[in-house]
Amino acid sequence: MVRRQLYAFGYGGDGQLGNRGFLNGDDGNIVKIPQVVVGAPTSHDGVSVMAIASGERHTLFLADDGKVWSCGGNENGELGRGGCQEGSFTIYPVLLSGGVNIVQIAAGRAHNMAVADDGRLFAWGSNSYGQLALPSNITSIDVPKRVVSLTETVQVACGTDHTIAIVESGRIFVWGLQPDGRVLYAPKEVEFFMALPVVQGELNFFD
Repeated sequence: MVRRQLYAFGYGGDGQLGNRGFLNGDDGNIVKIPQVVVGAPTSHDGVSVMAIASGERHTLFLADDGKVWSCGGNENGELGRGGCQEGSFTIYPVLLSGGVNIVQIAAGRAHNMAVADDGRLFAWGSNSYGQLALPSNITSIDVPKRVVSLTETVQVACGTDHTIAIVESGRIFVWGLQPDGRVLYAPKEVEFFMALPVVQGELNFFD
C-alpha cells in the first residue's frame, strides 16, 4: 500500500486544519508552512484520504473506504455529526447511514454535498439560501440528508451558497443563491446545456 501523508496550512482558528498543535507560533491562527495532519485516516489504519473539500471554516476528508470525515467550525452543522455551534479541532467521521459508500465530496461556504456510488446525493450544513435543496423553513441540518429530487448523480460542485450537479444523462441542475439574487430551493435544470451532455465539470469559489 502506498503511504500517503496529509498536509495543511493557512488559517486554522476554527479547527479546519485538524490540529490545534499547529496554532502555537508567533502568527497565532495562521500556519504558513504545510504541516502533517496527524488525526486524519492514514495507511496505518488501512485507509487513505483520497479527496479533500474545504469550506470557509470547515474541512471534509474522503477516505478510500467511502467514509467521510470532518473538522472545523460547526455553527450550521457543517461537520455532519449531529448538533451545531461547537466546532472541533479533531477529525471525526460524518454520520452517514450504514452501507453508504461515498465517491465524491464538495464544500461551499457552510454547506456540503456528497455523491454515493449508487448515484444518491447527500447534503448537510447551511440551507439559508436553499443550497441543500431543502424547503425554506429548514435553515440548516446537522447530519447528511438525501436529496431525493435527484437520482443518478455523477458529480456535484458547491459555490459559496449554491450547488450544481450533473446526473448520468448529462443534464445539469442548479439550486441555491443565484447571480440575480433569486433563491432556488429545489434543483432547476440548466436549459442552455440541455442539448450538450456533460460528463465532468468543476467549480470553485473565492472570497
